[in-house]
Amino acid sequence: MIDVHLHLLPAVDDGPADLDASLDLARACVASGASAVVVTPHVNDRTRALLPDADADAVRARVAALRLEVERAGIPLTLHAGGEAYLSPTLPADVRAGRVPTLAGTQWLLVETATTYSPLFLDQTMFELQAAGIAPLLAHPERYAWLHKDHAALRRLVARGICAQITASALTGERGRAQRVLAESFVREGLVQVIASDLHRAGGGATLQDAYAAAAALVGDERARDLLETNPQHILDGEPIVPRVEEVSSRRTSWWPKAWRRSVNF
Repeated sequence: MIDVHLHLLPAVDDGPADLDASLDLARACVASGASAVVVTPHVNDRTRALLPDADADAVRARVAALRLEVERAGIPLTLHAGGEAYLSPTLPADVRAGRVPTLAGTQWLLVETATTYSPLFLDQTMFELQAAGIAPLLAHPERYAWLHKDHAALRRLVARGICAQITASALTGERGRAQRVLAESFVREGLVQVIASDLHRAGGGATLQDAYAAAAALVGDERARDLLETNPQHILDGEPIVPRVEEVSSRRTSWWPKAWRRSVNF
């Protein structure tokens, strides 16, 4: 399996505090069935990045240094450089200027938004990214209050060619009932294309194996493999992903978000 959202770099954000913790997390990834990961530090979020002004080259250099340490420790895990970019109006320009790294140097860009409100510039920024040839991958949509209030908003984004990645711990229920229910709904409806761990430390949440079992129970082994193997490989290869969106009744999409609006746990 391939993990495309992982905070593995030591002492650069809210991930591992030092090299030993990074190596422990790398070992945990292998134990969970991962053969390759994309290392995705926060790169343009001053609230969590200890290197807020680092550019894509700096991230790649740090991942290269960590790759040597992982190899020296005998850990059979392939590391690719990436980043978790915070949505802002300047993001398209930042990517073009090399200030924000894409996933494994491809056109894929991992993007997160504010959790409590829908950004006013969401549609415009996503449009500008796509117009520049960047393929946005929306990180952990199950965490966003604006998607709990408007479940269909993700369907509209996916219809525009924007893909999404849910977190393993949300699907297994470790992040609360509301996030689990929304994540399950997104998986059933084909509104997410990737599952990743978003782990920050060893033992810090559900593993890819846990997520595979949960996804397979919902949609079968073939779809689970798409989410954890096939589509992540497409990202590493710089290939497009074609969403497999299921149709749902208007009645279901109208009542569902209201039922869980009061129980959202971020």
